[in-house]
Amino acid sequence: MDTKKTTIRWGSIFLWSILAFILTFILVMIVIMVYATVLRFQARGAPDQAQIAQFATVFGMWGGLIITLLLTFLASILVARKAKSAAQINGLIVGIIVVVLSLIWDIMFPESFGLTTIIFTILTVAAGWLGFVVISKKKVQQGTLSVN
Repeated sequence: MDTKKTTIRWGSIFLWSILAFILTFILVMIVIMVYATVLRFQARGAPDQAQIAQFATVFGMWGGLIITLLLTFLASILVARKAKSAAQINGLIVGIIVVVLSLIWDIMFPESFGLTTIIFTILTVAAGWLGFVVISKKKVQQGTLSVN
């Protein structure tokens, strides 16, 4: 029986997972603030609050989901790239941690929990795994993939 040690980079995994989760909120807020600023210039005064609220609701949900998926994918690439072995499990754990953080957020604010959350959960874990796929193909091309 082969008992090779699997290298899981917990520090990098937690750092990049939490960073991806937090950056999602920051980027969503920046986009909403830019939209409100554009509306203010168009109106030459106070912008329509209902229009901003509608945009914030729609973009906050769908834009937030897309940004989270992209940042999870990038975080898993960064973690898997540094992993000498077990890049697949490192990428998957990044996706799982982002999902856990998102589910905690959804439990705190239950109005956003539903079918979309379930689909988002699956896609986020897949984004973490996809980061491994991209890195493994690159490592195979470079001849630096360590199989474990």
